[in-house]
Amino acid sequence: MSSLNALPFINGISWLRALLSVAVVTWHMNSFGKSLIFDNKEYLHHVFTLSDLINFQVLLLAVPTFFLISCYLYVRKNPSPDYYTKRISRLARFAVFWTLAAWIWIGWVSGYHGLPSLRPTSLQSFLVIVLSAGYTPYYFFVSLIILTTITHVFSKLSTTLNVIMFVSSCLLIFLLPKITMTYGLYTLSAFWNPLNFVPYPFAAILLARDDILFVKRNSHLWISLCFWSHRFY
Repeated sequence: MSSLNALPFINGISWLRALLSVAVVTWHMNSFGKSLIFDNKEYLHHVFTLSDLINFQVLLLAVPTFFLISCYLYVRKNPSPDYYTKRISRLARFAVFWTLAAWIWIGWVSGYHGLPSLRPTSLQSFLVIVLSAGYTPYYFFVSLIILTTITHVFSKLSTTLNVIMFVSSCLLIFLLPKITMTYGLYTLSAFWNPLNFVPYPFAAILLARDDILFVKRNSHLWISLCFWSHRFY
C-alpha cells in the first residue's frame, strides 16, 4: 500500500468535486423545482418528471460521491493511527460547531418552538439526533467520521474480506427499504442514516488497491466510476 503515496495527482477528482459542489448548492436552492413527493397532500398524485430525474438521479449523486472520494483519498495516504486520530478530531469539531450554529439559528428564527425536537426522550431519539446532527445537513460530518473509521480499519485487512463486505453492504442497501416497511423502522431509510453509505469505504479500498487500472491508466475514468457506484445508494 505504500506505493499509493507515489501516485500522481488525479485531475478527474478535482473536476468531480467542483461539479458536485455546484450540484449541492443547486439541490438546496430547489433550482429544478421541488418534487410533489415532499408534499403531504399531493404526493399520491405525483408523476415522475424531468425535474425529478435531475434532482434525484443527478444532483443527489453529490453526497455519496463525496464520501467515496474522501474514503479513496484516505486509503491512498496509507494513514497512520495518529493521522486517523487527527482527522476524526477535526471532523468532530466541524460536526459540533456547525450543528450548534444551526441550532442557534433555529432558536433565533423560530424561538423555543423550534427546539423541543432536539431534546432526546430516549436512547433511540438520542442516537437519531446524533447521527442526523440534530436534523441538519451537517449529518455529513457524522457519517464521514463513521465511514473514515470503517475505511481505516478495513484498509489494513485482506482484499477478499473487503470484497465480501462490499457485496454484503450493497445487499443491505437493497434490503433496507423492505426492512423499513416491514417493521416500521423509518429511520433506517432516512437520508442521513450512515447505513446508506456503508458500501463506499469498501469500494474505495478496492479502487485504491487497483490503482494501476483505475488511476494511472486514465484518471478521467474516475468520473464514470463514481457515478456507477452511486447505483448502490
